[in-house]
Amino acid sequence: MKDKKLEIVNLTKNIRKRTIINDMSFEVYKGDICGFLGPNGSGKTTTIRMIMGLVAPTTGSILISGNDVCKDRINALSKVGAIVESPIFFPYMSGRKNLQNLARLNPDMNRKDQLNKVEESLEIVGLKDRGNDKVKTYSLGMNQRLGIAQALLNNPEVIILDEPANGLDPMGMKELRELIIKLNKEKGITFFISSHLLDELQQMCNRFIIINDGKLLWKGSYEELLSRREDSNRLEDVFIELMSQGGNR
Repeated sequence: MKDKKLEIVNLTKNIRKRTIINDMSFEVYKGDICGFLGPNGSGKTTTIRMIMGLVAPTTGSILISGNDVCKDRINALSKVGAIVESPIFFPYMSGRKNLQNLARLNPDMNRKDQLNKVEESLEIVGLKDRGNDKVKTYSLGMNQRLGIAQALLNNPEVIILDEPANGLDPMGMKELRELIIKLNKEKGITFFISSHLLDELQQMCNRFIIINDGKLLWKGSYEELLSRREDSNRLEDVFIELMSQGGNR
């Protein structure tokens, strides 16, 4: 049986008598790079905010490695790293110093281990040589990689990214994509990535969850998704077809 790292069960969110998320259920397995797709306003960010315990669901449950986010948020999120919206750092402080301050928040590490983890994280994301530079001098791509370094500080089993490539130039997107694939293969980290950049997701995801209007339209493997169209192997074409047909779970 596959190890479920993230499980959403009958999740519903109502706001002012409007149903934002409607009885949604899906799962993400250990080792997945899972793309979370949907048009603007479909409920992706609301879902991610509920997964991170920032917004409470109306009904349903969210399990991370078997721990319920609503009932035991601290344990459920203890092995989760995330970038929800853009990462925010002190611009006049170095990237290294920003991470060192954030590492202090981990009570399970002594200071020496915290500092070692900062250096390891900077090395992994390719910023060790720029670690002493002020964050205000970083490009957008470097800032995103520093965000990944922050997410790595607590040795996560799952990393959740909400539109991580927004605003990146082609080189920045390539660097981010290669970093995600590297962390997945070498560290075994499971990724759950919300993005509207379908071509980017097609190059790294093995599984997809697709929603629209707060409802699950489709879930399954990359191969299963592309098999819906015999005349095209582009994720964008399959996605547009799903939107027009209403999906098939």
